[in-house]
Amino acid sequence: ASARAKPPPPPYVDARFSFEVRIPPGWSIPPSPTLPPFPRPALVWALHNKKTRELAVVTRVVGPTDLLHVDASVLDDLEAQFRARASNYRRVSRRRLDLGAGRRRHPALDLWFSARDGNKREVSVGVRFIFFPGYILALSVDSPGRRSSRDAKQLVDTFRPSLPR
Repeated sequence: ASARAKPPPPPYVDARFSFEVRIPPGWSIPPSPTLPPFPRPALVWALHNKKTRELAVVTRVVGPTDLLHVDASVLDDLEAQFRARASNYRRVSRRRLDLGAGRRRHPALDLWFSARDGNKREVSVGVRFIFFPGYILALSVDSPGRRSSRDAKQLVDTFRPSLPR
């Protein structure tokens, strides 16, 4: 008899901000004092993995977004903001994609890079931006070291607009 793989748990769905994500085992909502301050953009949601010291946050940036015109210049501007703030910024990959189904498709950007944190330690960062009318949601996962963990990749890959169930 062959062993069947255990089905993945259902995704976490945030109805207020219309996103969903699959949470890997070992991740939980951190106590608020451990979170960095997020005055703007607004912090929507956060997770951490105490064992691996990884942190994932979802932020919301309100402003004009035109879903039909998310082109290379918009993506360049987003990446430039990270490049300007990150010490020793090195892009690992960047890709534009569309998420959702039918008329509910949303442009998105995946950006992976490495940099140095405030303590001069190497950190790998994965970010997915999802463009909604009037705002952008961004999931950012920081992993200590030069490479992102499998969990970080799963969080970014499964972060998407939630569809009506």
